[in-house]
Amino acid sequence: MAIRAGIRVADVLQSCFDISAYTLAEAYSTIYQAQRANLTEYLPDAQLLTTFGPARALSLRLLPWQKMGTDTIILTDRPDHFDRHIEMLPEQFGPVRLAITTRDEINSAITNLCAASLARCRNPYSSLEEQQQLAPPKAMIFGLCVLFALVFLIVQFSTATFQVFCIWAIVMLALNM
Repeated sequence: MAIRAGIRVADVLQSCFDISAYTLAEAYSTIYQAQRANLTEYLPDAQLLTTFGPARALSLRLLPWQKMGTDTIILTDRPDHFDRHIEMLPEQFGPVRLAITTRDEINSAITNLCAASLARCRNPYSSLEEQQQLAPPKAMIFGLCVLFALVFLIVQFSTATFQVFCIWAIVMLALNM
C-alpha cells in the first residue's frame, strides 16, 4: 500500500516501526551488495564534493566520497533512487560505485566540509543589497510618523481629538446601518 501511495518502504519502517537509519543502511548494503560507508572514520574528499557542488549533493542526497583507482564511490541513503542519477555521474567522475550510508551522515559531512559555500549559496546578496534589505522600508517609516502625529494630537489636544473621534465614530455607525 505504501508503494502505491508513493511512499518509500524505508520511510514507513522508520516512522511506524522505529527502525533506525543505521539498521536500514545495513539492510540496504546487503540487498544492493554495496559497501556500508563509515563517514566518521573516513571523511569524504572535499575536492570531489566541490566538483559536484554541495547544494546539489544535499538536494540529490548523493555524496561523492572517495576515489578508488579510477572509480569514484558515491554515497547515498536511497540506493533505490541511485539509478535515476547514474547517467549524469560518469560525466563528472568517470566510473562510479554505489556505497550506502545514512541521511544524517551525508548531511553532516556536507555541512562540515562546505558550510561557508552553502551559506553563500543560501544568501547570495552583496553587501550593498544586504544593507538595502536590512533598512526599514519607506512605508514603515511613514506609518510610524503618522502614529506619532496621532499620539501627539491626542496628548496636546485631548478634548478636541476626543470630539473628532466621536463624530467620526457616529458617522461610521450611521453609514453602516
